[in-house]
Amino acid sequence: MKSGITALLVICGITVAASRCAFAFTDAELIAAGDGFDSRRDTMLASQVARPYPPGKPDSPNVWGLQDYALAALYLNKELPKANKAVIEAVDLMLGDATQMNSSGHWKGNLFFRIYRFFAHDSKYFPGRLTPAAEAKICDFFWEWARSRSKISHADINTYQTWSYWGSENHDGQRNTTAWSAASILKDVAPYNTYTYDDGSTAQQQYDALTAYAKEYLRQRAKKGLCIEIGTPTYTKYTLQGWYNYYDFAEDQQLKKIAGMTLDLWWADWAESQINSVWGGGKSRVYAKDSTNGADGTAAMSWYYLNIGSPKSKHPGIMCMATTTHRLPLVVMDIALDISGRG
Repeated sequence: MKSGITALLVICGITVAASRCAFAFTDAELIAAGDGFDSRRDTMLASQVARPYPPGKPDSPNVWGLQDYALAALYLNKELPKANKAVIEAVDLMLGDATQMNSSGHWKGNLFFRIYRFFAHDSKYFPGRLTPAAEAKICDFFWEWARSRSKISHADINTYQTWSYWGSENHDGQRNTTAWSAASILKDVAPYNTYTYDDGSTAQQQYDALTAYAKEYLRQRAKKGLCIEIGTPTYTKYTLQGWYNYYDFAEDQQLKKIAGMTLDLWWADWAESQINSVWGGGKSRVYAKDSTNGADGTAAMSWYYLNIGSPKSKHPGIMCMATTTHRLPLVVMDIALDISGRG
């Protein structure tokens, strides 16, 4: 009996202590932390304009550096002629190198899409910052990449319920979002909206199928534990960038809602597994050098949302998240920041 009372008192003591620690952050404090997102983003973008990342190397095409510079300059409404020239140069580098187009076109698609949707003449965000020539070049990129590589059969949901990957999870995700991006643009742009892909489908048909696939893809991840590349400091950012593009640019409002909810869930899962942006728990696809040198794309992304982690990252894989309109719910921010309160 005495031991039972002692145990009960211990449990009560833990409960009381936990209740005192809970809600350590007020809504006002969490809102203030979230409001700092814009200034943190703009600090990074200004640095990106001044010194684009990654820096160029002699005799090596620097498509990512050109994309990062163009996105930053266009977003800040600075150096627009130079930024548009960078877009055209980046596309020309891709179109002029069949090997790079085949091996890394899907690595470049999310940023080209974000640049187009943010700054094209019909953008709901910053219309007209892209010149007609730069717009046309991005359309050229998407058509040349998608016409032979994007197959409507890739959007088949029934066979594997979105769990059959091409290459790896992040490669598959980037290919799918690049295909969706291509169809999203080309279905409304002449003459591409009259063309047929190599598999006989049109851009509109591809868009409809890929939108339905994206909604089920995100639902499946929410139902079944999110990502297979668990806790990877290297690859998470590449998978998530497409989710941010769904959220910011989906015409289908159901897809936008599902993307936002899945991002909220992903960050809630991350928040309860980390302390000051150090991600605990089981992991897959983790390289030894990244584990020991502190390189973690999620720690870099959390700086924008929460002002913790690795500040001012300019990595191309971060740029979609750093310029998103998505913001974390206060409850997720509280889970992330209130270390003592979560016990």
